[in-house]
Order: sequence, then C-alpha cells, then structure tokens
Amino acid sequence: MNALKAQLELHFLFNTLDSISASVPPQMEHTKELIAKLAGTFRFGLRSSESETVPLREEINFLKTYLELEKQRFGDRLVPVFQVNDALLETSIPPMPLQPLVENAIKHGVGNSVEPVTVGISVSRVGERLRFEVSDTGGGCEYNMDGNIFEKGIGLRNTQLRLEKQFGQSLQVQKNKPQGLIFSFNLPLIR
Repeated sequence: MNALKAQLELHFLFNTLDSISASVPPQMEHTKELIAKLAGTFRFGLRSSESETVPLREEINFLKTYLELEKQRFGDRLVPVFQVNDALLETSIPPMPLQPLVENAIKHGVGNSVEPVTVGISVSRVGERLRFEVSDTGGGCEYNMDGNIFEKGIGLRNTQLRLEKQFGQSLQVQKNKPQGLIFSFNLPLIR
C-alpha cells in the first residue's frame, strides 16, 4: 500500500507540474523551463531509486539541472564547476551519491555567503576505484576536525552511513583553501 501510495503521489505531482506549466503564459517561457527542470529532477530521483546503478552521465546531468535550479535562487553567488573525465561518463555508479554533498555545499557554503562561492564536483579514476569530490569555497560551516560535522544534519550522516554499509568506505572531509570544505570518497568500479 505504501508503494502504491507513493506512486500515486508522484503521479499527482508530475501531473500538477505539467498543469502549472501549461497555465504559464507564453511570455514567461523561462518559468516553464524551470518547472520542466524541476519535474526532471523528480523523475530522475524516482528512476534512480528503482535501480542499483545509473550511468555517471545521468548523475552528472541531474546535478547540472539541480545546480541550474539553485542558480535561479542564488544568481552569481553560485559558481558550479564540473571536472569529470568524459571516458568515465558511461561508468555505472550507485544512484545519487553526490546530491546530498552538493546540497550541503549550497546550504552552508553559498547560503551563508554574500560573495561568489565555487561548488566543485569532480569524478576521476584512481586505479580500480572512482574518486568523488564535492568542494565549496564558502565559509559558512564551522567544522571541527574530530568528525562532529556528521552529527549536525541528516544528509551528511546518511551519506556517511550509506558509504559504510554498502561499500565499506568512509566519507572524508577536509578544509578547502582559502576556505570552505572538500568532501570525498572512493568507490570500487562496478563491472
């Protein structure tokens, strides 16, 4: 029943977003595009929750759309930078490992700054592992190097637990220079 209820709620959400988009006057095309992007992020979340893996390309496209939506809110204060080797784009990864980290960078890095903040997303291959990094140049989060950052919110704690339970990996955090944080983790290549 819960699964059916969730499907009905999502179906209602998508239909409502489509109805809202259809009611937007033609001179507000930008608003229609934002609604379509929002619906796309929800659809990706739904599809990815039903899969064990997704291609890295889809994950990166999802993050780009997510950051475009956030850029509407933060304007020039949000500067997204992607560093992903094109040869890795068809590599399978578990769905949505980076989104909570990107959201955290926006909330604590961009949200607490009046200056532009770079949010970096990097994926590289290191031997038989993929290395994921999310960094920000904001100064909004007080971080104690004893690891208490994982106790402050749900997203970081859940990401840490997911990495430990599913992959035997840990989420690493370090200070960025001149300010901000870098979160990183490694995952084995999925064959």
